[in-house]
Amino acid sequence: MASRISAADITFSSGVPICAPAPAAPVDIDLVLHRVRQMLDGCGSANRNDLLVIAITALIEEGVNTGPRIIEAAATLGFSRGHAGSVLSKSTGDSPARHKWRRGIDGVYATLVFL
Repeated sequence: MASRISAADITFSSGVPICAPAPAAPVDIDLVLHRVRQMLDGCGSANRNDLLVIAITALIEEGVNTGPRIIEAAATLGFSRGHAGSVLSKSTGDSPARHKWRRGIDGVYATLVFL
């Protein structure tokens, strides 16, 4: 008799398991925005692209990890929505040499892990 498998046993060729996403923990957006603002204020760069990449990365890691929420949070931080959407899109993918984060099939962004 064949053994049964579950959806958690199925993987893509990348080795990433296919399973239901964990429920998102509630995010205190005001606290997240305060921390990101402090971090950006501490950056010595005036390059808006670099600052936006830093902000988006921090937002994703803090749980603000869907496109609309990231773009809205970036706008609240003083970036234009169009600029945020462009940087988010252009830096999304699975190649660590070219991308900063990836987007899951559920629309949730995650930063790429560099080993």
